[in-house]
Amino acid sequence: MSMLVRGEHERGNIVGLNHHTGEPIDPQMEGIFDNYSVKRQIINSGPVITSQLLVDEVICAGRNMRKPT
Repeated sequence: MSMLVRGEHERGNIVGLNHHTGEPIDPQMEGIFDNYSVKRQIINSGPVITSQLLVDEVICAGRNMRKPT
């Protein structure tokens, strides 16, 4: 099973494994884009998450400045 997939990879093909048959499959032909979709979402979410964290830090710093020591 893994020998077939390894052979396809060595020939430069992008392949996945059909868990029902054990045969190599072309993920694009099967409509499997999970890995690409997840990576794209992470890259697109990065700036939004970073800006939210920075705003949170500024708010916390402002609150700490108002507290009497």
